[in-house]
Amino acid sequence: MTRQGNPRTSESGPMPGSTSRPAGNAPAPAARPSPGAGQQGNGFARLTAGERHELIAALARHLARERGLVPGHELDDWLAAEKTIDATFI
Repeated sequence: MTRQGNPRTSESGPMPGSTSRPAGNAPAPAARPSPGAGQQGNGFARLTAGERHELIAALARHLARERGLVPGHELDDWLAAEKTIDATFI
């Protein structure tokens, strides 16, 4: 019985014009971060700037609702939310 190999390769390597690579020259897999990489000392994963902004905005809205949505305290709500999020995640 004759064994059929990959038609795109020959005994001496890939055929001209072939994009396949011999098994020994395969590209390395993408590096995976080690456990704990990208984490701060508190064990939480680091937030992107967008994630941080969304969390601060959500908490500021929550604080405003707790106050009864009385206008004039928006900056106070934002700064309090910013302080809480940064203390929790950074």
